[in-house]
Amino acid sequence: MVTGLQHIGIYVENVEESIEFYECALGFHLACRGSAMEGDLPLTLIFLKHPSGIVLELLHCAGKKPRQAALATPNHICLRTDDAAKMCEALKKHGVAFECEPFTAPFAYDAPMSKDDMGIFRSPSPNGAKMQLFFLRGPSGERIEIMADNLGWDG
Repeated sequence: MVTGLQHIGIYVENVEESIEFYECALGFHLACRGSAMEGDLPLTLIFLKHPSGIVLELLHCAGKKPRQAALATPNHICLRTDDAAKMCEALKKHGVAFECEPFTAPFAYDAPMSKDDMGIFRSPSPNGAKMQLFFLRGPSGERIEIMADNLGWDG
């Protein structure tokens, strides 16, 4: 059911400083930026890609320090699947603690994504990707996102 690691999410205090660190010190490059809401607070999402294929999602939630944000919504791993709804049903049989049922999430980039970075999502366009995802908790409370990122883009 799991087909690979999609990304690793990390809360950061200073987005630009973090981008510079991951680019300059570790060889990642900026693939795309976007925004969403975490409850009633704006959330900045930055996707960085490494030549090895590793994808990091830097998260910055306005009004929260990284430690506060991580405690409220701990950092997460995101596992890729072909069918989020099917995987959710299979996990229910194991008594998994869900944060939410699968939902569809369009993600529009703030600038077109380059062809080399399109592999972050399985069915993207240069302007966005649509995915179905849900969150669950592991046995120690760790946060896990399950994402089907093969839904194309309507935007």
